[in-house]
Amino acid sequence: MRAVKKTPCNVDNFSEFDAKCVQTFNSVHELHSTGYSNRGIAKLLHISRPNIAKYVNGDFEKLCRKTLRSGMDTFHDYIVKSLKAGMSRKDIYTNVIGMGFKGKISGAYEYMNKLITYYGIEISLYRSTSADTIQRRKDLQKYDYLTRAELFKSLWMNQEISPAHKTFVFNKYPQLYELNC
Repeated sequence: MRAVKKTPCNVDNFSEFDAKCVQTFNSVHELHSTGYSNRGIAKLLHISRPNIAKYVNGDFEKLCRKTLRSGMDTFHDYIVKSLKAGMSRKDIYTNVIGMGFKGKISGAYEYMNKLITYYGIEISLYRSTSADTIQRRKDLQKYDYLTRAELFKSLWMNQEISPAHKTFVFNKYPQLYELNC
C-alpha cells in the first residue's frame, strides 16, 4: 500500500467554510453524540436521512468548504477585476471566450453571480452603464440631494421633504415660497 501525504486545506485558498453547512454539520454531530438516531435527527433538522448519514460519516472539510470550482477558475482573477471595474457580464464572457473558455454562457453567468455575491461586488444591470457612470453614481451618493420628482410632489401633493431641503429650495427660489403659502 502506498503512503499518501495529506495537504492542508488552505493550499487551494479555500480556508473559508460555508456557514450553513458548518451549522448543519455541528448540529448533526451534536445530536448524534447525544444518542439521536438518523431518523430522529432528520425529523428535527428537516434534512433527508441520506444527508444525515453523509454528515455523520463524512469529512468536515469536504462537506463544508466553499467551492467555486468551474471551468472559469482559470480566469478568476480577470473576472473579479473586471466585475469590480464595472464591466458587464456579457463583455467579460466574450473576453473569456477569446481567452480560451469553452463553456456555455449560462455556466459563466452562474459563476460570475457566485463571485458577485461572494465578494460583494456592485454590478451594473444594464449594458449601457459604463464604469464611469457607476463611479459618478457612487460619487453622487456622498451628497444629499432633492430630486425633481420629490420637489413636485412636495409642491403639488403636499408630500413632506426635509426641513433642510425646504429652506434650501425656498432660499434659492423665493417665488416657490409664495406659491406654497
